[in-house]
Amino acid sequence: MMSRPILCSLRQALIAKHRSQTTAGLTLVELIIASALTSVVLGIAFTGVVSAINANRLAELRTNRRIDLSRAFDFISNEIRMASRINQSATASTQGSVTVANVAASAGLNLSELGSYGTVVLYLEIPIADTGISTCSDGSVPASVDRVVYDIRPSDSEWIPPLSIHRYGRIPELNGTVDPCGEPSSSDTLVDAISQQASTQPTCEAPGQLVGASGFQACVNGSQVDLFLESAITGVESRVLNSTASSRVGHLVGNSAGNVSGGVGALPSLVLANDRSGDEVEFSWTWSGATGTTFQLQEIVQGTSTTIYSGTDLSTTVTLANSTGTQHCYVLTTNPETDASLTSNQVCETP
Repeated sequence: MMSRPILCSLRQALIAKHRSQTTAGLTLVELIIASALTSVVLGIAFTGVVSAINANRLAELRTNRRIDLSRAFDFISNEIRMASRINQSATASTQGSVTVANVAASAGLNLSELGSYGTVVLYLEIPIADTGISTCSDGSVPASVDRVVYDIRPSDSEWIPPLSIHRYGRIPELNGTVDPCGEPSSSDTLVDAISQQASTQPTCEAPGQLVGASGFQACVNGSQVDLFLESAITGVESRVLNSTASSRVGHLVGNSAGNVSGGVGALPSLVLANDRSGDEVEFSWTWSGATGTTFQLQEIVQGTSTTIYSGTDLSTTVTLANSTGTQHCYVLTTNPETDASLTSNQVCETP
């Protein structure tokens, strides 16, 4: 029989051997398998985090695009409602080959002030309320009308491509008023990321005139404008806004300084109507303003405007020229010698 010391020594040796086996390091194969499993788990977790970040980013971009486009749409619509003339001046209208840029130039606007403009879509004459200022600090006469131009052009490096809408005109104050002695801004980008091509081409029924290009177009019929805006960012979304805006300015009353007096609600109205019999067309108009007002009836044929009546009567008769198939359009203006003159709705006839 073994002695007690020997048994104790054997027991201690077995325990030490067992401990050494259980505490030994992992093998290379075990390390590779563990690393692979860890990589898979981390990869799945990382993909989920990236997807969540991208989803949030896309949602934020969509929201920002909708907000920006809606603000621009509302701003343009509001200026249309305040305009006394839309895509026409005292001497020209968008007919035939006459573009909106031609109309703006006919009103005395130097197009070079617009910078590198693209396609001019809207020309607006917006009356400036009488501020009581008779002379500006530089000695000039305060403006009674703000001439506003909207065009669509390629986006520069600071704005999202492909196209941007630019505005030329005086910048309204926070309360909506305009400084009649202020200088127009020629570098005001209203909204960017306008689509290069409209997903659906806007329709425009005669006698309306479709103007514009790409994602910024308008159907202009006298004081009514069907406005179309489309924004598109690759990989995000395409968003389309379209609605109708009409001028709420019935008429402008000029005072001795040529400024506009009274608020929009106090302005009288001018409406042109016609009654045709053969080649004879009788034009009549309703006028709720001051008596003794001078009216001028303009005939517009293929973009050329001709004064065919001037006087204080409320009607006149016109014989259509023998030019079969050529559309004749007519607009009426009041106080044509002042900047505060009003242009009526437009009516058209074809001989």
